[in-house]
Amino acid sequence: RTKLARAGNVGGFTADEYIAIAIVSGLSFFLLAFFFFTSVTGESRVPLCVAVAMFGGYFPLMWLDEKVMDRLTRINRDLPYMLDVLALSVGAGLDFNSSLERVVAKDSTRSPLVEEMRYVLQEVKMGSTRREALLGLKARVPSDYVNGLVSSVVQAEQMGTPLTNILRI
Repeated sequence: RTKLARAGNVGGFTADEYIAIAIVSGLSFFLLAFFFFTSVTGESRVPLCVAVAMFGGYFPLMWLDEKVMDRLTRINRDLPYMLDVLALSVGAGLDFNSSLERVVAKDSTRSPLVEEMRYVLQEVKMGSTRREALLGLKARVPSDYVNGLVSSVVQAEQMGTPLTNILRI
């Protein structure tokens, strides 16, 4: 469930559905290997088919790990640009939430970082505090850069430090 969330809910599958996909993949690889070995060598070679099935069952999980890493790389790559735009907006007089709404509304790149920020804004609109929404972002995105940003913004909010300075730093 955590990996699916970190991958951006690829395909909209639940954790149970994704595990079922992995099981079906393993069974399919087993059957393909069984028919291949039976037709080529004349023997079933079940132990080798089981090894192929284990790879087939693990393949969707490896693919999911790759999607998580790709998404995390894109988030880390897009973060400096978003921080610059947020710092300019907050410095121009907008509050943090309005600046974030502006960045999310104007985005045309379909960045996973913008998707995460859109989710943060939705949580705030649903009644969560900004602190809770940002801590949720920190839990969903396992990036040191995002963790640093969230920690800095939450601490600035508690201490009363201007966000413009924090975002610039």
